[in-house]
Amino acid sequence: MLGKEPRLRTIVSVNIRFAYACVLLLYGWACWQWTSKEWWGLGLVAALAFAGGAIQIIATIHQVVAMIGRDRKLDDFASQGTPARGDHLANEHDLKDKGMI
Repeated sequence: MLGKEPRLRTIVSVNIRFAYACVLLLYGWACWQWTSKEWWGLGLVAALAFAGGAIQIIATIHQVVAMIGRDRKLDDFASQGTPARGDHLANEHDLKDKGMI
């Protein structure tokens, strides 16, 4: 049966994506600070870094929402049906009634 808790690989993936997005946004901010008429190319680099950071944050949020949806589906699947119950153990009287003895 599938476990409800997310795997370590998924948790690490979310954290690395979020850290990478923060690094991209920080790099974009640093490039934007140095942008001038002479260094106009840094404006393009900053815009690309901001776009990449924003896309990574959106992808991270999407991955977390998918994990929550998976947990809800597992909860719905686990709640289906009736709880398991055991049958009574056949005794000598039951076996005689069924013609087995």
